[in-house]
Amino acid sequence: MLVPASVLSVTLLLQEPTAESVPTLEHVRVIPTAAPGAEIVSVQASTARAVLTHSQTGQVELFDLADPAAPRSVRVFDLALEKGEEITSVALPPSGEWFLVAVKAGPQLAPGRALAHSLADGKRLATFPCGVSPDCVTIAPSGTRALIANEAEGFDSVANGFVSAPGGLTLIHVAAELARSKVSQFVFDLAASGSTGGRTIERNVDDETRDIELQSTPEFLEPEVVTFLPGETRALVTLQECNLVAYVDLEAGKLERYLWLGTTKHAADLVADERYDERDTLLGRREPDGLALTSDGRCFVTADEGDTGPSAEKTPPGKPVGGGRTLSVFDLQTGEFLGDTGAELDRLAARAGLYPDKRSHKRGSEPEMVLTFERGGRSYAAVTLERAGALALVDLSDPRRPTVLAVAPSGADHLKDEPEGLALFGDPQGGHDYFYVANEGTGTMGVLRVPR
Repeated sequence: MLVPASVLSVTLLLQEPTAESVPTLEHVRVIPTAAPGAEIVSVQASTARAVLTHSQTGQVELFDLADPAAPRSVRVFDLALEKGEEITSVALPPSGEWFLVAVKAGPQLAPGRALAHSLADGKRLATFPCGVSPDCVTIAPSGTRALIANEAEGFDSVANGFVSAPGGLTLIHVAAELARSKVSQFVFDLAASGSTGGRTIERNVDDETRDIELQSTPEFLEPEVVTFLPGETRALVTLQECNLVAYVDLEAGKLERYLWLGTTKHAADLVADERYDERDTLLGRREPDGLALTSDGRCFVTADEGDTGPSAEKTPPGKPVGGGRTLSVFDLQTGEFLGDTGAELDRLAARAGLYPDKRSHKRGSEPEMVLTFERGGRSYAAVTLERAGALALVDLSDPRRPTVLAVAPSGADHLKDEPEGLALFGDPQGGHDYFYVANEGTGTMGVLRVPR
């Protein structure tokens, strides 16, 4: 059953408009989905369809976007996973009657796999080997290549401490007959430079939560999000914990370079006291999760979530915390940092009544996933705020001054929604830009739009 927008208490905040028309961000509705764990959503614009993963049940749900404001659930595919396996991501090709999912194995250090299934009946069409803990899946605009980030975030205990596996990439050269596609693997086997600043990462080892000292060695390079660069022979990958982006030559199968993303410094609320007050100054390592290219291909943007400890109140004075709480813009060719949103994501979330104050001493609203789009010759980004249960709209027309324009809730319960996946559909009839947000915490899909 669809929940009409009219019954929702919607909070929306916009910056003061300029002389030019400022886009608005509208919360349209919330759609209950077929199962818990709604995590990643992908859209096939050519056929007006979307797929959504249900990580807890090993299922993928298919939606019809004929009415983009009210997606209709068509079918749920049970992927018949093996014991202990988990769906982590899904992607639809630009055209074609199939979808591709990444599946993590049960044992933490065991290789995973990617599965191609039919959109018509859910039949499995092909299985591809992956590295350890495959996560983000992306398919190139040409539809001829698919790229998977193998995060390898798990650790096992050994006599002298802990052991993990290096992260890497799986490249699939997509054939017309999917089962004949060729697969190549790439492992990040080169240590990164730059200080880890005494940071730690929290991992589950032998059913116990442990804080592990962060290193720059390959087993700590955990790919999060990957995107093809123009030409589709190179890729960009976020390595969140180590605060890096990697440039990868896919043709040669080698790492070109690591780009250290540095720190951000801006006003922030670092105290959980049931109110938003920018009395503090945040010095934070960006540690991005989401990544996207601007529409002109000149810049890339990062959603600076953070994933290292200790928390802000336990970090020594003068040392950076984990997470910038920002969207940052970099020159793609040179790697030059151009600008970030400073305190605006948290600030506008607070003014909209969506800021999660109990997370102030951790990572605030937590920008998670980001995508970019163009309207009227101007570049914009949409960013999910995981802990605020919200979506933010950012103007990128001046890359040195990215400006948050609006914040709106992604679901009906901003403290429990925990938005994760994000997809865009440009309605060819109405001209609106629709955003579909997978609210993992409540198992719902939020529908938002920027009207024409």
